[in-house]
Amino acid sequence: MSAISQRVVGMIARGVVALADAQRKLQTLQLRLTAQEVKDGVEHFEPYGYTSCPHDGAEALVLFPSGDRSHAVTVCVTDRRYRHLGLKPGEVAIYTDEGDKLVMKRGRIAELTTRIFRVNASERVELNTPQVVASDAVVSQGPLTAQDGLAVAGGAGGAAVTVAGTVAVSDDVVAGGKSAVHHRHPETGSITDEPV
Repeated sequence: MSAISQRVVGMIARGVVALADAQRKLQTLQLRLTAQEVKDGVEHFEPYGYTSCPHDGAEALVLFPSGDRSHAVTVCVTDRRYRHLGLKPGEVAIYTDEGDKLVMKRGRIAELTTRIFRVNASERVELNTPQVVASDAVVSQGPLTAQDGLAVAGGAGGAAVTVAGTVAVSDDVVAGGKSAVHHRHPETGSITDEPV
């Protein structure tokens, strides 16, 4: 009976990550379970669609199926050093040790905090929203196409639009109520024709 009891007690353990191998189909960890017990090549079972590579010193929950200490699997790894704090009930966050975080907040607000946000879309990016707001500038490194009009409101004391390069317009440009295509102006006592 004592042998069975020992196996049951030994089915769950806490450990500390020493090394992580994220190059395998199923990530493996080297874990320190006690001062004397080090397990190498422990498979790390992660939820479908989500993966991470833990730092050394992260904490792991380890299972030993059937109480067999020769075979271990890790079912959860956490790292209290970097965990995002202060979530309200129902909120969810993805975070890193560098301070990057994506927080799904109450009120259906998703807030991303990072230095560079890069989207690699092979076909296109679709924004189905009535408004896009930039606190500083919107920069296009390629052609900028406005199919249904482009409205720009300039800020106080600054230019509304700055273009370095050629602006190609298929119809007309109206500036200050003056048409670039149909513009006429006085010149030496007469009115000029429209631009050719």
